[in-house]
Amino acid sequence: MLPLNASAILAGQLLGAAFAAGLNLYATVAVVGAAARFNLVPPLPPGLRGLSNALVIGSAAGLFLAELVVEKIPVVGAIWTGAHAVIRPLAMALLTFLAFAEQPPELAVGLAAAAGLIAFGAHGVKTGLRVILASAPRRHAALHTAAAALALDLLAIATAVATLLVPEAAQAVGASALLLFLLAGPRLWRAAIFGGHALRARLAGFFGFAGWKTWAQLPRRIRRAVPPAAVGQGDPRGLRAAVVGLPGAAAYRTGWLVFDARGRSFIYRRLLSTRTLPLPTLHSIDVHSGPMVDVLRAAAGGDRVLTIFLLKDGPSTTNAVAELTH
Repeated sequence: MLPLNASAILAGQLLGAAFAAGLNLYATVAVVGAAARFNLVPPLPPGLRGLSNALVIGSAAGLFLAELVVEKIPVVGAIWTGAHAVIRPLAMALLTFLAFAEQPPELAVGLAAAAGLIAFGAHGVKTGLRVILASAPRRHAALHTAAAALALDLLAIATAVATLLVPEAAQAVGASALLLFLLAGPRLWRAAIFGGHALRARLAGFFGFAGWKTWAQLPRRIRRAVPPAAVGQGDPRGLRAAVVGLPGAAAYRTGWLVFDARGRSFIYRRLLSTRTLPLPTLHSIDVHSGPMVDVLRAAAGGDRVLTIFLLKDGPSTTNAVAELTH
């Protein structure tokens, strides 16, 4: 069993590494393994000594290089990112548990859970930032997204190196990570959640489940906010979307555009309730079709611009625009 001081230092290093792994798991594993193999750091705990194996280091480095390419391919990159929302936290939780396998079980489990949460948080921040950059109304958005991804990968490597070579800095890294999560705020998390919805919708559309959703097909909590059609009125129908610039809805809020006898509205679920917001009259709609979502930008009165992201499990963009301008 490690002395208390040594346990605290190791815990800080692992939590700092968890932040790095949330940004890039394979770069972190390669850095830690190489540092141990070439005796640049004290020996790793028994449960982690397998990381210094040449095959593990080479595999991690190969996956890191593969990730650099895969993440640039729109749909494949989204699938990769979605899968790693699970892989990165689980991997860091397992590695942390193995590092403290000889310590009391409650300590090992608690630190493993903390490492998994930190890795998940870092992954969410990275995903949200990439979604925001990719959907920004600027030229060369793909180039900016790629540059941000590379910068975050370099940050992951620098964080891993710092926590290994300067153990005393590990706690500072953990505190900085927590501060980053707080400063990032809900906007990045909403963008990350929106990215997950967009991936699921893209897959649904690919397998032929795209089109208008009838009142009966809307989620139960959304249906409660949409009264069924009266006799002689058309049935309500909707499609999933996210918005930026709609008063009352936070940026990248994902919900439903619903069209019924009352008009057009954006309905989204909150923790304990459902909120309905009427859509303003839209003018001069600019349409940009992308591989994951279709983006509509329209004048919404005054100087306001409303951005609507149409997910790929809905009707064609042409039909959606026709309803929005009807």
